[in-house]
Amino acid sequence: MMKIFHSLPFVLFVAAPLHGAVIYSDNFDDNTNTGWTYLNRDGATEIADAVWVETNGRLEQQTTNYDFPRDTTVNDPVLGAIALAPVSVGGTYTVSADFISLEPDNNFQDQDMVFGYRGEGQFFIVETIPSGLNLFSVVAGDRNLIANGPISFRHDPTTLVVTHNAILGEVTLSHGSSPQVTYSDPALVMSGTGLVGVGSNNDAFAIDNFVVDQIPETGVASLLGLSILFLGRRRKQS
Repeated sequence: MMKIFHSLPFVLFVAAPLHGAVIYSDNFDDNTNTGWTYLNRDGATEIADAVWVETNGRLEQQTTNYDFPRDTTVNDPVLGAIALAPVSVGGTYTVSADFISLEPDNNFQDQDMVFGYRGEGQFFIVETIPSGLNLFSVVAGDRNLIANGPISFRHDPTTLVVTHNAILGEVTLSHGSSPQVTYSDPALVMSGTGLVGVGSNNDAFAIDNFVVDQIPETGVASLLGLSILFLGRRRKQS
C-alpha cells in the first residue's frame, strides 16, 4: 500500500512524545489517483480547470497558468487548485511534502501548503513564491495575510514543512535551506480538526512524500512517560 494510515497505540505516544507519530503518508508510487479530494478554483475569472494526476510516482497539477490574468478587483485568489489528503487532524501536528515545479521558466511560480481546511471559506495557506513566503487565513472566502517572510525559493525539488499548534495559534515553517521561522497569531487558533493538503494559485507543480505527523501535547506526553517509568519501577520492586 502506498497510501498509509497509521494507528496511534498508547505505547507509541510514550516512545516518541517529542517527535510525534505518523498518522498518514503517501509517496504516490501506486499511481492510482484515489483517496485525495481535488478542488479547482471557481468564479467568473476561471479560464481552465486544474488537472490532477498521479503519475511518475508523484502527484501533479499539470495545467499551467490556468487562471491568468486574475481579477484584481477582488481579493483573489480564494480557492485556487487544492488537493486534500484523506486525513483530518488538529491539536499540534506537522505536514510535510516535497514540491517540484512543472514550470521551470515561471518567475512567479507558487507552491502552497493547505491546512486546517474546514470548507472553501475556512482554511489556512502557506504560499511560497520567489519573492517570499506568505501565511494566509481564509475566512468567509477572503484571504487575510497573517505574516510574510523571506525564503530561498528554487524550482528544484524543495521540502516544505508546516507545524501548526492549533491550541496556541502558532505556525512554524521550514522551506528547503531557508531558516526556520515561527509565527503566532490568534487567527491561527483552531478548534477540532481540519483537512490538510497542497495547492497553487494558478501554476503547474508536483508533490511527493506527503506526510502528516500528530504531535502529543507536552504535558500529556510527560504524564504518560512518568506513568510508564513508575510502572517499570514497580515491576522491578515486585
